[in-house]
Amino acid sequence: MDKNTSSKSGEQLFLPPIKKKKPYYYIVIVSAFLGALILWFYVIGYDTAIFEREIPGVSVTITGIDKLRENKQFMITEDINIEISVTIAGKRSEINNLKAEDLTAMIDVSEVDKAGYNDIDINVTAPNGIGIKAQSLISVQLYLDEFILKTVPVSVITSDYILPEGLKIGQKDVNPVVVTVEGPKSEIDKINSAYVELSLGEVTGSITAYGPMFLKYDNGEPVTNKYVKLNKEDAYVYISVEKEKTVPVKIALTGGIFTSESAVITLSQEYITISGNINLIDSISQVTINLDETAYDLRDTIKETLFLRPLLPAGVEIVSGEVQITAEIKIPDITKKKFSVSVDEINVTQIDGANIIPTSGVTVTVVGNREILSGMMKDQITASIDAAGVFFDDDGNEVAYVDFTFADEIYGVYVYGEYTVRVDSQQ
Repeated sequence: MDKNTSSKSGEQLFLPPIKKKKPYYYIVIVSAFLGALILWFYVIGYDTAIFEREIPGVSVTITGIDKLRENKQFMITEDINIEISVTIAGKRSEINNLKAEDLTAMIDVSEVDKAGYNDIDINVTAPNGIGIKAQSLISVQLYLDEFILKTVPVSVITSDYILPEGLKIGQKDVNPVVVTVEGPKSEIDKINSAYVELSLGEVTGSITAYGPMFLKYDNGEPVTNKYVKLNKEDAYVYISVEKEKTVPVKIALTGGIFTSESAVITLSQEYITISGNINLIDSISQVTINLDETAYDLRDTIKETLFLRPLLPAGVEIVSGEVQITAEIKIPDITKKKFSVSVDEINVTQIDGANIIPTSGVTVTVVGNREILSGMMKDQITASIDAAGVFFDDDGNEVAYVDFTFADEIYGVYVYGEYTVRVDSQQ
């Protein structure tokens, strides 16, 4: 029978023999226990002791500016750029992970009550459980100035543009015309204008644009102080683009007797340069001076000095040349001849309810071409009055203007001057 099985007469259990442990087994067990015990004591000591650590590069910021401006009407003149070193104290496991960004260093200006230089403490705070042991700088001297508002005009600066020949930048209109700038008085006193700058590129016509506004000091340097502010950010700008053009000056005789081509005309200037709206300038080919030659005795040289500006459309300006011009006009072979018209030879155009009778004749001077006048006869001129045009002269006489016409074969002549005859009105 197998010795590991039981018999019916009684049960007996046989176990395999236990092997004897080797000495190194107990050495490992004891070493592990001692290591764990040492580590436990180390951790307890590491995180219960208070350690110190210096953290550099902590930025200092300013607070309370809005309250200072509201309550005291003061303002700091410029921003600060200060970093300090801070020594902190706490558990090693906590302070070892802290960075400069985890600390807050602030200067509170909200309670400052006087202008000028002020020494203001730097207040440093750290996360809970961390103490502040030391600072490389404990206060900062700041200059506080009076807070003011100032209204300044807005100017337009144009840059980086190409103008085709004949075009030029005209008037620059901006909206808003003025803006309000605010900040420290010492800064605002050096600012007298706001600006908007537009880069135009190739210019072919008038320009409409929006642009950001900025400030410059009187010396031309840009304002970078962040405590100087504008009440508006953008400006609307309209820039007119004008065209320049040189055009001739011409004389036109409008009396209907002679033409400019038949006259000898001398001008003090024959060309002027004008400027204005592109479409307007394109529509002008010359500047014409109209003269009624029948208002002059053409036996003499006509000499007239005229202003050119009224001859130009609105919006067109003279940019070179004189604003007035002198014209001398001479028509050759001109003479005069007088004709006497008797009272019986005057025709009357009557009106209902009245009978106008001329009571005097008239002697008329006719000026014109020498050859035509030499052969002209009295019966080639007709004198007429209109009853509707009767009036009283300065002497109280009842008179009417005389209108003269010539026979069809007569040309190149005109009546020089105005003539009246006395009349009698019969009802």
